[in-house]
Amino acid sequence: MRRRWYALLAGILVLALLLIILHAAIPIYRTDSAGMAPCIGSGQRIFANRLAYSPLFHRQPQRGDVVVARTPEYNSPKHLGVKRIVALGGDTVMIQGGQVWLNGHILDEPYVQQPSSYTYPPSGGALTVPSGEMFLLGDTRTVSVDSHIYGPVPVTNIIGEVINGCHAV
Repeated sequence: MRRRWYALLAGILVLALLLIILHAAIPIYRTDSAGMAPCIGSGQRIFANRLAYSPLFHRQPQRGDVVVARTPEYNSPKHLGVKRIVALGGDTVMIQGGQVWLNGHILDEPYVQQPSSYTYPPSGGALTVPSGEMFLLGDTRTVSVDSHIYGPVPVTNIIGEVINGCHAV
């Protein structure tokens, strides 16, 4: 009878340990803006894989990835931005007439339902994203506070890749 209790206790401890590890590696965040709608709505809970870009998996952020990141818009550990990576270091980016131009070509963005009404950079021309940085945009361009306002963000600001929905098509 004692062995059964020990086995049950050991099972519960292992399960608790796995849940703690899982929560640390894939935390749950709640969005507080509509900048990624309709894929991710305001108030929606999302999972972010903190290990996605770790040396363990030898994977680098890619254009089209949706990430949770520290951004100037929310310069606090409690408030993180959820945005799509549009350009990486060395890429040129320009936004005109509701279209994003990446490296001289119009970017195909079927996930964007409300195109931008602004021009970026405001002075015209294209911006070359510095090495080690990324250009982030929300999918709802008319309401998103993103790199078109605060500029490129260091790749090291990524907290994790969003793993429930909203990936490039």
